Amino acid sequence: MRREEALEALREAGVDDRYVAVLEGGVVAPLNPRRARLTGRRRERLEREGLTIVRSRALERASARAHRTITRYELFEPREEAAVGFSGGKDSLTCLLVLEPLTRRLGLRLHPILVDVRLHGRWLWGREGRRRCESLCRRLGLRLEYVRPREDVGELAEEHGESPCLICSLIRRRELRERSEKIVLAHTLDDAVITALATAVKGEGVKLLPPKERLEGMTSRYVDYEFPPTTLVRPLARVPEDWTTRAPRDVGLEPFDADCPYSRPYATTLRGRVAHGLEWLRLELSLDRVELLDRLWRSLRKDCERQGQQDDR
Repeated sequence: MRREEALEALREAGVDDRYVAVLEGGVVAPLNPRRARLTGRRRERLEREGLTIVRSRALERASARAHRTITRYELFEPREEAAVGFSGGKDSLTCLLVLEPLTRRLGLRLHPILVDVRLHGRWLWGREGRRRCESLCRRLGLRLEYVRPREDVGELAEEHGESPCLICSLIRRRELRERSEKIVLAHTLDDAVITALATAVKGEGVKLLPPKERLEGMTSRYVDYEFPPTTLVRPLARVPEDWTTRAPRDVGLEPFDADCPYSRPYATTLRGRVAHGLEWLRLELSLDRVELLDRLWRSLRKDCERQGQQDDR
Protein backbone atom coordinates (compact mmCIF):
# COMPACT_ATOMS: atom_id res chain seq x y z
CA MET A 1 0.00 0.00 0.00
CA ARG A 2 1.27 3.48 -0.87
CA ARG A 3 1.75 6.10 1.82
CA GLU A 4 -0.97 8.33 0.38
CA GLU A 5 -3.44 5.45 0.54
CA ALA A 6 -2.40 4.65 4.11
CA LEU A 7 -2.88 8.28 5.16
CA GLU A 8 -6.32 8.36 3.58
CA ALA A 9 -7.29 5.15 5.37
CA LEU A 10 -6.13 6.58 8.70
CA ARG A 11 -8.21 9.72 8.25
CA GLU A 12 -11.31 7.79 7.23
CA ALA A 13 -10.93 5.63 10.35
CA GLY A 14 -10.72 8.72 12.57
CA VAL A 15 -7.03 8.35 13.44
CA ASP A 16 -5.04 11.59 13.87
CA ASP A 17 -2.13 11.08 11.49
CA ARG A 18 -0.14 13.88 13.13
CA TYR A 19 0.90 11.43 15.86
CA VAL A 20 1.92 8.43 13.79
CA ALA A 21 4.81 7.79 11.40
CA VAL A 22 3.62 6.45 8.05
CA LEU A 23 5.92 4.34 5.88
CA GLU A 24 5.64 3.16 2.31
CA GLY A 25 4.07 -0.28 2.21
CA GLY A 26 1.24 0.54 4.58
CA VAL A 27 3.28 0.40 7.79
CA VAL A 28 2.04 2.72 10.55
CA ALA A 29 4.09 3.33 13.71
CA PRO A 30 2.22 5.20 16.46
CA LEU A 31 4.36 7.77 18.27
CA ASN A 32 1.58 8.69 20.69
CA PRO A 33 -1.31 6.19 20.41
CA ARG A 34 -3.56 8.17 22.76
CA ARG A 35 -3.29 11.43 20.87
CA ALA A 36 -3.53 9.56 17.59
CA ARG A 37 -6.86 8.13 18.83
CA LEU A 38 -5.70 4.69 17.73
CA THR A 39 -8.21 2.55 19.61
CA GLY A 40 -8.34 -1.23 19.42
CA ARG A 41 -11.40 -1.10 17.18
CA ARG A 42 -9.77 1.34 14.76
CA ARG A 43 -6.63 -0.75 14.69
CA GLU A 44 -8.61 -3.84 13.77
CA ARG A 45 -10.38 -1.94 11.00
CA LEU A 46 -7.11 -0.62 9.57
CA GLU A 47 -5.48 -4.04 9.66
CA ARG A 48 -8.47 -5.50 7.77
CA GLU A 49 -7.88 -2.81 5.14
CA GLY A 50 -4.27 -3.94 4.69
CA LEU A 51 -2.32 -1.64 6.99
CA THR A 52 0.31 -2.95 9.38
CA ILE A 53 0.25 -1.26 12.78
CA VAL A 54 3.61 -1.62 14.55
CA ARG A 55 3.97 -0.65 18.20
CA SER A 56 7.54 0.14 19.27
CA ARG A 57 8.07 1.04 22.90
CA ALA A 58 11.53 2.39 22.04
CA LEU A 59 10.13 4.66 19.31
CA GLU A 60 7.31 5.91 21.54
CA ARG A 61 9.77 6.74 24.32
CA ALA A 62 12.15 8.44 21.90
CA SER A 63 9.29 10.43 20.41
CA ALA A 64 8.00 11.55 23.83
CA ARG A 65 11.40 12.91 24.84
CA ALA A 66 12.10 14.42 21.44
CA HIS A 67 8.78 16.25 21.27
CA ARG A 68 9.20 17.61 24.78
CA THR A 69 12.54 18.99 23.61
CA ILE A 70 10.99 20.38 20.41
CA THR A 71 8.25 22.13 22.40
CA ARG A 72 10.41 23.40 25.26
CA TYR A 73 13.12 24.88 23.06
CA GLU A 74 10.87 25.84 20.12
CA LEU A 75 13.05 24.01 17.64
CA PHE A 76 10.77 24.51 14.63
CA GLU A 77 8.46 27.12 13.19
CA PRO A 78 5.34 26.17 11.20
CA ARG A 79 5.95 25.53 7.50
CA GLU A 80 9.69 26.10 7.64
CA GLU A 81 12.32 24.12 5.75
CA ALA A 82 15.17 22.31 7.48
CA ALA A 83 18.16 20.38 6.19
CA VAL A 84 18.56 17.07 8.02
CA GLY A 85 22.01 15.56 8.27
CA PHE A 86 21.29 11.96 7.26
CA SER A 87 23.75 9.07 7.39
CA GLY A 88 21.38 6.12 7.29
CA GLY A 89 22.49 5.09 10.78
CA LYS A 90 20.22 4.37 13.73
CA ASP A 91 20.28 7.92 15.12
CA SER A 92 19.50 9.85 11.93
CA LEU A 93 16.90 7.23 10.99
CA THR A 94 15.16 7.56 14.36
CA CYS A 95 15.30 11.33 13.97
CA LEU A 96 13.40 11.13 10.67
CA LEU A 97 10.87 8.72 12.16
CA VAL A 98 10.20 11.16 15.00
CA LEU A 99 10.00 14.20 12.69
CA GLU A 100 7.95 12.63 9.88
CA PRO A 101 4.57 13.40 11.55
CA LEU A 102 5.62 17.05 11.87
CA THR A 103 5.37 17.34 8.09
CA ARG A 104 1.61 17.14 8.74
CA ARG A 105 1.34 18.72 12.21
CA LEU A 106 3.53 21.77 11.45
CA GLY A 107 3.85 21.63 7.68
CA LEU A 108 7.58 21.10 8.25
CA ARG A 109 9.56 20.59 5.04
CA LEU A 110 12.35 18.11 5.71
CA HIS A 111 15.30 17.93 3.35
CA PRO A 112 17.50 14.91 4.26
CA ILE A 113 21.04 15.22 2.93
CA LEU A 114 23.72 12.54 2.83
CA VAL A 115 27.18 14.09 2.67
CA ASP A 116 29.53 11.32 1.56
CA VAL A 117 33.18 11.92 2.40
CA ARG A 118 36.50 10.53 1.21
CA LEU A 119 39.04 9.14 3.65
CA HIS A 120 42.40 8.73 1.90
CA GLY A 121 40.71 8.23 -1.46
CA ARG A 122 37.90 5.93 -0.32
CA TRP A 123 34.27 7.05 -0.21
CA LEU A 124 32.79 5.96 3.13
CA TRP A 125 29.23 5.46 1.85
CA GLY A 126 29.77 4.82 -1.83
CA ARG A 127 27.22 3.47 -4.29
CA GLU A 128 25.70 0.90 -1.92
CA GLY A 129 25.39 3.40 0.93
CA ARG A 130 23.71 5.92 -1.35
CA ARG A 131 21.24 3.30 -2.60
CA ARG A 132 20.38 2.15 0.90
CA CYS A 133 19.94 5.66 2.27
CA GLU A 134 17.76 6.72 -0.67
CA SER A 135 15.57 3.67 -0.06
CA LEU A 136 15.21 4.46 3.66
CA CYS A 137 14.16 8.04 2.97
CA ARG A 138 11.77 6.94 0.24
CA ARG A 139 10.03 4.64 2.76
CA LEU A 140 9.27 7.79 4.77
CA GLY A 141 8.07 9.78 1.77
CA LEU A 142 11.20 11.91 1.64
CA ARG A 143 13.71 12.53 -1.13
CA LEU A 144 17.38 12.23 -0.22
CA GLU A 145 20.00 14.55 -1.67
CA TYR A 146 23.40 12.91 -2.11
CA VAL A 147 26.48 15.15 -1.97
CA ARG A 148 30.14 14.38 -2.64
CA PRO A 149 32.45 17.17 -1.40
CA ARG A 150 35.70 17.84 -3.23
CA GLU A 151 38.03 17.51 -0.21
CA ASP A 152 39.61 14.35 1.17
CA VAL A 153 39.09 14.24 4.95
CA GLY A 154 42.19 12.14 5.60
CA GLU A 155 44.49 14.36 3.56
CA LEU A 156 43.16 17.58 5.13
CA ALA A 157 43.53 16.15 8.62
CA GLU A 158 47.15 15.22 7.99
CA GLU A 159 47.88 18.58 6.34
CA HIS A 160 46.61 20.57 9.34
CA GLY A 161 47.48 18.09 12.08
CA GLU A 162 43.84 17.94 13.17
CA SER A 163 41.35 15.22 14.00
CA PRO A 164 39.64 13.65 10.93
CA CYS A 165 36.37 13.87 12.89
CA LEU A 166 36.70 17.68 13.15
CA ILE A 167 37.44 18.04 9.43
CA CYS A 168 34.57 15.72 8.51
CA SER A 169 32.17 17.66 10.75
CA LEU A 170 33.12 20.99 9.16
CA ILE A 171 32.76 19.66 5.62
CA ARG A 172 29.39 18.09 6.30
CA ARG A 173 28.12 21.17 8.10
CA ARG A 174 29.21 23.39 5.20
CA GLU A 175 27.24 21.29 2.72
CA LEU A 176 24.15 21.35 4.94
CA ARG A 177 24.42 25.11 5.50
CA GLU A 178 24.62 25.82 1.78
CA ARG A 179 21.15 24.28 1.50
CA SER A 180 19.35 25.65 4.56
CA GLU A 181 19.79 28.14 7.39
CA LYS A 182 18.36 25.59 9.82
CA ILE A 183 20.21 22.30 10.24
CA VAL A 184 18.85 19.26 12.06
CA LEU A 185 21.50 17.05 13.68
CA ALA A 186 20.75 13.63 15.17
CA HIS A 187 22.99 14.02 18.23
CA THR A 188 21.72 11.85 21.07
CA LEU A 189 21.92 11.91 24.86
CA ASP A 190 24.99 9.70 24.58
CA ASP A 191 26.63 12.24 22.25
CA ALA A 192 25.83 15.12 24.62
CA VAL A 193 27.29 13.41 27.70
CA ILE A 194 30.36 12.00 25.94
CA THR A 195 31.14 15.35 24.30
CA ALA A 196 30.84 17.18 27.62
CA LEU A 197 33.15 14.72 29.37
CA ALA A 198 35.64 14.76 26.50
CA THR A 199 35.91 18.57 26.56
CA ALA A 200 36.36 18.43 30.34
CA VAL A 201 39.18 15.88 29.95
CA LYS A 202 40.88 18.22 27.47
CA GLY A 203 40.73 21.02 30.05
CA GLU A 204 38.26 23.07 28.02
CA GLY A 205 35.51 23.09 30.65
CA VAL A 206 32.13 21.38 30.45
CA LYS A 207 30.34 22.03 27.15
CA LEU A 208 26.97 20.32 26.90
CA LEU A 209 25.48 20.15 23.41
CA PRO A 210 22.35 22.33 23.52
CA PRO A 211 19.08 21.28 21.83
CA LYS A 212 19.10 24.59 19.97
CA GLU A 213 22.19 26.57 19.07
CA ARG A 214 22.52 29.81 17.18
CA LEU A 215 25.88 30.28 15.46
CA GLU A 216 26.54 33.80 14.26
CA GLY A 217 29.04 32.76 11.63
CA MET A 218 32.69 31.84 11.49
CA THR A 219 35.56 31.26 9.10
CA SER A 220 37.32 27.93 8.85
CA ARG A 221 40.73 27.71 7.28
CA TYR A 222 40.46 23.93 7.20
CA VAL A 223 37.67 23.94 4.61
CA ASP A 224 38.16 27.49 3.27
CA TYR A 225 34.60 28.55 3.98
CA GLU A 226 32.90 31.47 5.70
CA PHE A 227 29.95 30.03 7.61
CA PRO A 228 26.96 32.42 7.61
CA PRO A 229 24.65 32.60 10.66
CA THR A 230 23.18 29.15 11.26
CA THR A 231 20.66 27.54 13.59
CA LEU A 232 21.43 24.01 14.74
CA VAL A 233 18.69 21.92 16.34
CA ARG A 234 19.08 18.55 18.05
CA PRO A 235 15.66 16.92 18.61
CA LEU A 236 17.28 13.76 20.04
CA ALA A 237 19.44 15.58 22.59
CA ARG A 238 17.63 13.79 25.44
CA VAL A 239 17.12 10.46 23.64
CA PRO A 240 19.53 7.63 24.58
CA GLU A 241 21.05 5.37 21.95
CA ASP A 242 19.55 2.35 23.69
CA TRP A 243 16.26 3.51 22.13
CA THR A 244 17.58 4.63 18.73
CA THR A 245 19.22 1.20 18.38
CA ARG A 246 15.86 -0.55 18.65
CA ALA A 247 13.34 1.91 17.18
CA PRO A 248 14.12 1.65 13.41
CA ARG A 249 14.33 -2.14 13.42
CA ASP A 250 11.08 -2.37 15.37
CA VAL A 251 9.26 -0.78 12.43
CA GLY A 252 11.12 -2.73 9.75
CA LEU A 253 13.86 -0.28 8.80
CA GLU A 254 17.42 -1.60 8.70
CA PRO A 255 20.00 1.16 9.35
CA PHE A 256 23.09 1.49 7.17
CA ASP A 257 26.43 2.01 8.89
CA ALA A 258 29.25 3.55 6.88
CA ASP A 259 32.62 1.84 7.33
CA CYS A 260 34.32 4.67 9.19
CA PRO A 261 37.21 3.59 11.48
CA TYR A 262 36.59 6.58 13.76
CA SER A 263 32.95 5.78 14.50
CA ARG A 264 33.40 2.17 15.54
CA PRO A 265 32.64 1.23 19.16
CA TYR A 266 35.55 2.04 21.45
CA ALA A 267 37.59 3.67 18.70
CA THR A 268 40.98 5.08 19.66
CA THR A 269 39.74 8.68 19.56
CA LEU A 270 39.20 10.55 22.84
CA ARG A 271 35.43 10.26 22.43
CA GLY A 272 35.76 6.52 21.91
CA ARG A 273 37.83 6.17 25.07
CA VAL A 274 35.34 8.24 27.06
CA ALA A 275 32.53 5.99 25.79
CA HIS A 276 34.54 2.96 26.88
CA GLY A 277 35.04 4.54 30.29
CA LEU A 278 31.32 5.18 30.66
CA GLU A 279 30.55 1.54 29.93
CA TRP A 280 33.11 0.46 32.54
CA LEU A 281 31.54 2.85 35.06
CA ARG A 282 28.06 1.54 34.32
CA LEU A 283 29.17 -2.03 34.96
CA GLU A 284 31.03 -1.09 38.14
CA LEU A 285 27.97 0.71 39.54
CA SER A 286 25.49 -1.88 38.26
CA LEU A 287 23.39 0.88 36.71
CA ASP A 288 21.08 0.85 33.73
CA ARG A 289 22.80 2.76 30.91
CA VAL A 290 19.89 5.17 30.39
CA GLU A 291 19.75 5.92 34.12
CA LEU A 292 23.49 6.64 34.21
CA LEU A 293 23.29 8.96 31.20
CA ASP A 294 20.28 10.79 32.65
CA ARG A 295 22.08 11.35 35.96
CA LEU A 296 25.22 12.63 34.24
CA TRP A 297 23.22 14.88 31.91
CA ARG A 298 21.35 16.49 34.81
CA SER A 299 24.59 17.08 36.73
CA LEU A 300 26.40 18.46 33.68
CA ARG A 301 23.49 20.75 32.87
CA LYS A 302 23.57 22.17 36.41
CA ASP A 303 27.29 22.83 36.09
CA CYS A 304 26.80 24.55 32.72
CA GLU A 305 23.98 26.71 34.10
CA ARG A 306 26.05 27.62 37.14
CA GLN A 307 29.04 28.50 34.97
CA GLY A 308 26.80 30.64 32.78
CA GLN A 309 25.61 32.58 35.81
CA GLN A 310 29.21 33.17 36.87
CA ASP A 311 30.15 34.39 33.41
CA ASP A 312 27.29 36.89 33.50
CA ARG A 313 28.60 38.56 36.66
